[in-house]
This record gives sequence, C-alpha cells and structure tokens, in this order.
Amino acid sequence: MNVKMKEVRIAAHKDDADGLVGSLHELGVMHIREPKAPVPARTTDEFDTLAKLEYIIRFPYFAKEKKPLVSNFTTLPPSEKIKNLEETAKKGLAMIGVCGELEKIEREIEDAKKTIAQLGALRREIAALRFTTPIPLHRLGQTRHAVIFLSKSPAKGADSAKVGESIYLCAAIQGSEAYAASKPIELDLLGLKGTPELVVKASVRLLDELREKISSLVAEAKRREQDLLYFKAAYDYVSLRVQKESALSKATETRGARIFAGWVSEEDEQKVKGLADCDVELSEVKGDNAPTKLKNNLFVAPFEVVTRIFGMPKYTEFDPTPYLFPFFLLSAALCLTDAGYGVMLLIASLWLYFSYKLQFAKLLFAISILTIPVGILIGGWFGNLGDYVPAFKPYLYPDGMSPLDFLVLAIAIGIIQIAFGLLVAVKGFAVRRDWGNAADKALWFVFICSLVVYALDGAGLIDFENVYYVSIASMLLIMALSGARDRAGIFSKIMTAVVAPYNIVAYVGDALSYSRIMALGLTTGIIGTVVNTVAVITLAIPFAGLPIALAVLLVGHTFNLAISTLAAYVHSSRLQYVEFFGKFFEGGGFRFRPFVKEYKYVKEV
Repeated sequence: MNVKMKEVRIAAHKDDADGLVGSLHELGVMHIREPKAPVPARTTDEFDTLAKLEYIIRFPYFAKEKKPLVSNFTTLPPSEKIKNLEETAKKGLAMIGVCGELEKIEREIEDAKKTIAQLGALRREIAALRFTTPIPLHRLGQTRHAVIFLSKSPAKGADSAKVGESIYLCAAIQGSEAYAASKPIELDLLGLKGTPELVVKASVRLLDELREKISSLVAEAKRREQDLLYFKAAYDYVSLRVQKESALSKATETRGARIFAGWVSEEDEQKVKGLADCDVELSEVKGDNAPTKLKNNLFVAPFEVVTRIFGMPKYTEFDPTPYLFPFFLLSAALCLTDAGYGVMLLIASLWLYFSYKLQFAKLLFAISILTIPVGILIGGWFGNLGDYVPAFKPYLYPDGMSPLDFLVLAIAIGIIQIAFGLLVAVKGFAVRRDWGNAADKALWFVFICSLVVYALDGAGLIDFENVYYVSIASMLLIMALSGARDRAGIFSKIMTAVVAPYNIVAYVGDALSYSRIMALGLTTGIIGTVVNTVAVITLAIPFAGLPIALAVLLVGHTFNLAISTLAAYVHSSRLQYVEFFGKFFEGGGFRFRPFVKEYKYVKEV
C-alpha cells in the first residue's frame, strides 16, 4: 500500500539553518524538495578532500580487500563500525598529506615499470639482431661528416658491411639520401654504453636495481596501510558534510531565513513537529505531486522490488504489489518445478540474508518455500532423481507431468491473472469515477469468464449449456459502449464498435505468453536429468568414478539452479509488467527518498 504523506514547510533563521539541517539529517524522515531557484552551495574544498581520501583508500599497491562474490551484484552495507566518527575522522584528515607521498611513490613505481619494459624490449631487439660486432652500440649515430647506422639490408649509396645475420653496418655521407632510403634499425639504449654483450649485462644489473627499488617503494607505501580506517572514517565524515551542504542548497532563501519544503510520512509527522528553533507547517497533499513510499506486510514486502524495477506508482495510484505477489510467486515456483532446487534456494537465501542482510534474499526465500511443495507434487527432486530413488518421485505425476498438462496449467494461470487484472482495473477506474472505462473492463471480465465456462462445459467438467448467451451479450455491450464513447461522427462510432472485438487477439496473446512457464519448468527438469545421466555414466570410470560423479552433480545442479532461478525471476517479472500491469497500472511516480545519513566505508554506532 502507499503510505500517506504530508507536505511540510520548515522555516528557520539563517543562523539556525545549519543546525536544522543537522537535525533533519539525524531524523532521516523528510524528503526535501528541489526548489525552482536553489541557494548556491557555499564554496568549499570538500570534493577535493574526498578525491584525495578516495585515492588513498584505493591506492593500487595496498592489499586488496577481500569482498564477497555477492558484492559484484549489489551494494553491501559498510562492514567496519566505529563509535566516534568525528574523532576518528579528524585523525585521518590530519594525515591527508599522505596523498601527495603516495602519488609520488606511484609515479616512481610506474616510471620504474616503464623502464623495465623498455629494457626488456631492448634485450629482445639485440637478441633478434644477433649483433656480433665489437663496435660499441652507443657510437652509432651522426658524426661531423657521416652517419653510421644499422640496417636489415645493404643501404644503397652507402658503405655496408655485414656484421650479423641479415644485419648490416652502414656508413653514409651526411645529407645523402642513403639513410632516408634505407630501413634503419632504431635502438633505444636507455643510456647504456658498450658492445651488445656489455649492454645486455648492464641491462640485467639495471633490471635488478629497478625491481629492488619497486619493492622498497611498495614497502614504504604499505606503512600507511595501517591507517586506512582513519582515512575511511574521514571520507564518510566529509561525505556527510557534503550531504548537509547539498540539502542546505535546496532551501529557499529570504532576507533573514531559509525555508525547506518537502514531504514526510504521516506516521513521522510528530518527529518533525518536535524540531527546535524553527517553524513547521504541515498540510495535506494535493494531487499526485508527492513521492511514493510503499509499505506492506511481512508476506508482500519482499515483492516490492518487482514493482520498483518497473516504476513507482503515482502517489494517488494504488500499490500493485499486493495484487501481483501470489501470481509472481506461483509463476516463479512453476518455472523451477523442483523440490531439490527449492531446498538449495532456501539454504542460499537464508545465508544471503543472515550474512549480508540482503533484502532480495527475502524474495528468494519466498520462492523457495513454494517451489518445494510444487516440486513434490508435479516436478521432482534434482531432475529425475526419482528414477533412482523411488521416494523422490513426484506425488501427483510419478511418471512426470506431460508437456500438454503443464501447458494447460500455465495458460490457466494466465487467464486467471488476466481476468483478475481486469477486476483491479475496474477498481482503479471506479476510484477515479471513470465509469466508462470501468464498465468496459467489467464487460471484458464477464466475456473472458464466459469463454472459460463455455470451454469447461465443452470438456464435460461442468454443465452450463447456455453460457454462450452471456458471451454474445457481453460482447455486444462492449461494442455498443466503445461506439458510444467515440466523440467523432456516426461513421467513426460504427467503425469503433465493429473493431472492438479485435481486442480478443490481444487477450489471447497475453494468455499464450504464460506458456513460458511450461517451457522453463520443462527446461529445468531436462537439464537436471542430463546432469544425473552424465554423473551415472562417469561412475563407470575405474577408481575415480565416484568423486567425478559427485563433482558433476554438485557443479551441474548448482549451475542449473543459478540459471533457472534467474530465468524464473526475469520471466515471472515480465509476465507482471506486460500481461498484468498493462491492464491497470500507469506508474510515473517517484520514490520517497528521505534525507538520511549515507555511509560508504564505515558506520557510526
């Protein structure tokens, strides 16, 4: 459901504005509105300080912090907690000059690495040239009257002598075209002198010196690594000051006061009223120009993430989460359709939540809870494990659920959700007193239900022979209502009425989209069966058969669980967004984002 909001305006004297922002930051209950003419932020060097602290914290030669794999997919809360943020941060800020030291160290290390790379290239060039002449390499070049150079072929117009395999020492008069017309070999000696052998030996000594220098520089830098906590605290401390400055710039400024406008939830309005040294004015929200805050019970709340990814409802629009959650849950469970995978997902979701407090783990937990009974009834355990262990055979379908039965079940779920979506649309239009659209959706609901009853009667499951009269009557009313609502001329009204039944195609297409549930459910079982088959085959390998089979089972079923869970989430979400939300949901709202303390590296406790 959408939490009721109150518009709030808070006025404070200019001298008290900083203190008010600090109090709002501590409360963390107000969404501050962006004004049309914000106050220019005070000129500070905070961003420069943040950049320096970030550089220190992420210095490339410090030991890399080991982060869990899950951090690649979501933002985890800071793991380091401190009691006094300001006191710890001041120590870090006092040592911020370390940034310059580390920058110098990094430059020297990079220069040394660059020279090492150049030395390696020089040694490779000398080895490739097979240069055996006793002439010192540093003597090659220009003299007063001549130019001496190496070439891979004799230079025309120059004196050439073969000094190695396909290497020629050439001498030409200064200004002649011999040098330009040849293909000279350029050697960057990096200041080394002597014959090729001496240059190679000198490069080896220089390499050892550079590597020792790099080790010394890295060791010098690492002495600062023990102060990382201070720098992290300083970063978050300065970041909080920047957040306050940003909030202060959103105030409307008068001659002697600053006014903050925004929204606060009705349940938190007493906290705002208790602010000191300011005037607080609360009023009812008018229209839908207010942020949306979702609040649902323990069972529905995990599915809010599905709604948020699509888009927040407008403030005056109802929250679709309570309506989508049973269908999303059932669709995802049927896509997995395996009790064994349900147990694995249950364990994984509990680990993710208790280890990292991931809210998304609650959604995975809910899916796993329903996947287990679904797998027991119509699916199986780790593919076809029931073929080897009779106790794990599906309860309702011991020989496996046929694709046709699965397809009928999936489409039946789709028809039920589509019809339910029409009822939700009727409710939405009725709340807005749009009786024409409400009647149209209600008639389509009656028409779809009548077709379902007609199909059940034809299958002999129920006895309702005259239901087709309801179908015809509801469709005629749909056509008449569509024509009556067209504001154009009589011909346009007739054409609108005639084409109204064409919407049947759209509803049939929506229902057929639910066949993806069947496809994903069968795919999960097939891949699991293949994994089991490969494991059984590997058992025949002498001596190593059992460990290989266990490895195949572990890796194969873990991989299948991962891709099947991802597919279940994506396609179940798609069914909600396209086939369900399309019947009633508009969206276009913006999320309630209270002005709260945001930490990146540490957390004050």
